[in-house]
Formats: sequence, C-alpha cells, structure tokens
Amino acid sequence: MSKRLILFLLISFCSFSGGINGKSIEESLNDLCDRISYCRSDEEAKKSSIRRILDNSLYEFNYKDKNGSYEFYIPEDTEIIKEKNKNVFLIIYKTHLAYSTENIIVAELTKGKRSKFILNTEKLEDYVNRYLGNEISSKDKILEFRKRLLDRNKNFIKTREDIEYNGIKLTNTLEYIEEQMCPFVLNDSRIEETLEYPLYEFVFSDEDKVYSFFIPIFTRITTDKNSKDIFLLISEDRCVDLFAEIAKLEKQPNSKFKLNTDELELLLKSRGVENYKNKVLKFRKQFLEKNKNLIK
Repeated sequence: MSKRLILFLLISFCSFSGGINGKSIEESLNDLCDRISYCRSDEEAKKSSIRRILDNSLYEFNYKDKNGSYEFYIPEDTEIIKEKNKNVFLIIYKTHLAYSTENIIVAELTKGKRSKFILNTEKLEDYVNRYLGNEISSKDKILEFRKRLLDRNKNFIKTREDIEYNGIKLTNTLEYIEEQMCPFVLNDSRIEETLEYPLYEFVFSDEDKVYSFFIPIFTRITTDKNSKDIFLLISEDRCVDLFAEIAKLEKQPNSKFKLNTDELELLLKSRGVENYKNKVLKFRKQFLEKNKNLIK
C-alpha cells in the first residue's frame, strides 16, 4: 500500500471521527508523521522529538535490576535503560527517522551514595543547541527542564547551577509580588511583620563558595562592607525605600555561621515594640531550626 493511500485513508478516518484517542486531526497527523518514513526530514523529526522531550508531562517509570528497584519520573515517551557501567542509567527517547530509529539521550543518571543520582543533561543541551538554538534560549530551557525533573525526583542531586536558577526564579517572583503590593502599603516599615513571614531558600555566593540559606520573604543577604566574613540579612522594603538590618551571619570554621541579632533587638526596642525580646527569640528559633549551617 502506498504512503499516499495510507495518508488519504487516515485523513478520511480522522475527518469522520474527529481524531484518534481524543486528539485533534492535526495532532493525530503529527503523531503519524513522527512514525512514518519520509513524512518529515530527519532534521525536522529530531526537532519535533526534542520539543516533545522538553514539553511532555512526566510519568512514573519503575526500573528493577539485581541491585534494587528504583522509581523515577521521566518525560512521557521516554524510558530508562542501563549503561555498560553498572552505576549509570540512561533516559532515552526513540525518534523515528527516514531509514532508522535513533536514541536521543535525554539524561545520564549516575548512581551515588544512598541511591541518589547525579543528573547529567549535557547531551540533551547539545541537541537543543544544534536543532533549536535559533528558536529558544537553550541554557534556560535546559535549566527549566532540569527543575521539573529535580522537583519530582527527590532521589536526584541538585547542582550549583540548579540551586542558583531556583533562587533567581523565586527572587524574581517575590519582587513582582512586592511591586504589586506597594500601592496598598502604609508608609511604615514591615520589620515586625517580617519576623513572622515564612522562609524561602536564598542562594548567596561570594569569592569562596556558594551558600544556601532559608530567610524570610522580602529579605535578602548581602556582604558586610567592612568584613568579607560577615553576611548581612536585611529587610528590603521597595515601597518606602527602607533597608534595615535583621541579623549578622558571622562566618565560622567549616562553613558554619554564628547568628547575631543584636541590631534587630535594638531596633525593635527603639520603636517601643512590646515583648521585643520574645519576638527576637522566636525568630531566632525558627531561623536556627531551618538553617543547619548556623550555630546555636
């Protein structure tokens, strides 16, 4: 049976039934084109496959071997196979080309301690650069893709780039929310309220290394101008252009920090805040419990 006849019959069937498996006629034809030789060029097929990998929702994939069983959430239409190295797993996507089927390596999963996996997406990034580089920002798209996988797979290990990307995304969101709130804020600081706010992860880096802290929303961390070994936690109120120091984080050996809230206590006292000492102690307790790199 010729390809033209196959396509004619499929189009006729789709037109009559409204699609296949609930999909539109266009979606049904696109699915078929991914699977029939000559329907698309190899380059178009690979472009389509990469878009699917990046955009498909995740599904649960269970893998079992003699060393144990593992649960992963990976993009639809992908699967996991074992590499020759017993500690390396591959997430692959089979793309149908004109004369063959090619495996696109979506990610390498290297097994580490306690059955945690290092997520390597360099090969996928190469594919995105090669075939979609003119259409999208490949770096951001890969980081966004990694974030989806890392959020769903708690047995994956985050890299420095992943942590920084998440921090930037959250910071941008909080800044937008705060800007929308400004017209409704009275001309006064929110220091007392800040102590009650939930904590979010803030990634901060200096010339030595990258640090992760959990701090109240509408605050940020900066370096003390007088000492590179002291970080300042400040309340940043964009609405009234007010900055107030909440705490000092004094660097100790082994990347530990001492929490100093003397300035906060003086500030609340000067404003006549009732029970200011108890409020500071409550804040310190929440802050210390969440940040394991702080010394009590």
